[in-house]
Amino acid sequence: MAVVVSTGDIRQAYAIIGPVFAYGSSAQGFLKTANPMEAYSKVAEQLQSNAANMGATAVVHASFDYRVAVSSGCGGGRQVFEVFAYGTAVKWE
Repeated sequence: MAVVVSTGDIRQAYAIIGPVFAYGSSAQGFLKTANPMEAYSKVAEQLQSNAANMGATAVVHASFDYRVAVSSGCGGGRQVFEVFAYGTAVKWE
């Protein structure tokens, strides 16, 4: 069963496990696209996986954000696309 990810609360009794975080970056090769929908989907899958590893059945109050950074180096910098996700891992009661 996949971990439910909600950007709000869920109307079901649950116990809080703790915070859960996920991150993806084009610099790591994790994100091969700057397409926001694809990048967010990949990071949401990672958030689900991280929460499942904690024993969670859901992530509530999930939040997603991104940034475009410039990495430095010889020959000038290059743009790096990063997506962050975090929320509260919970387990149904």
